[in-house]
Amino acid sequence: MTSDDYVRSKLLSFAWRAASHVSKNAIVCVMFVVRTRVGEERNWIGVLNKLEKDAPLPNSDVEDIRDPQFTSLLEYVDGIVDGTKQDRWTMGAEYWFDGKLDHKWFDLLSKQRVGNLEGLVFYK
Repeated sequence: MTSDDYVRSKLLSFAWRAASHVSKNAIVCVMFVVRTRVGEERNWIGVLNKLEKDAPLPNSDVEDIRDPQFTSLLEYVDGIVDGTKQDRWTMGAEYWFDGKLDHKWFDLLSKQRVGNLEGLVFYK
């Protein structure tokens, strides 16, 4: 396993726990939000570790890597991490909120709402 493989697996695991209760597209959007937060620093692990402490993670990790929804996400991870997959959904958001979960990890009122998709709302 390479360090890039580790980043990809940690990213997908995090996004799954954050948004699999919404949809596949929501999981992809969470991965885009993480990429925006990583920015030019390229410190994926640092950003993911901070998010794991702060952001709501209502779901358990994937139970079976043969799950069709999980395997269909694998095609997105490489392009999100290497920057070749264009983000057309989150508009550069740095936060997400699904309307149900505790959002105390950021102040909704101090952030600009920039979009939504399938019940997931994005903020900068």
